[in-house]
Amino acid sequence: MASKRTDIEKLKKTLAKYDRSTVIASLRELDFPIAMVVGFRVKTFKDIQFEDGDWQQSEPKDDCITYTAGPVFPGEVEITHPDGTKQKHEYQPGKKVYVYGSVVHLPPE
Repeated sequence: MASKRTDIEKLKKTLAKYDRSTVIASLRELDFPIAMVVGFRVKTFKDIQFEDGDWQQSEPKDDCITYTAGPVFPGEVEITHPDGTKQKHEYQPGKKVYVYGSVVHLPPE
């Protein structure tokens, strides 16, 4: 498995392919507030579990997999961080979580 630093660098390169206006336009199209551009969190993890709800998984694109909550029920994600601590997040239908190696890109809840 790649190191955290390598995964973070890969994620940065993937996200750098899109200019800010593309990200903002995508968020608008998905009915997300523009403030979410600032609100996303990028975290490393040892384990990730998508629970409770209907998660739809995309085909990998540039080694990134998108998980979308819904379409009807909220979805929970439990992340185990490298230090062993666990953290749960709940997302309403339509929210997207991006996974790239051992890095997860989380929207605000």
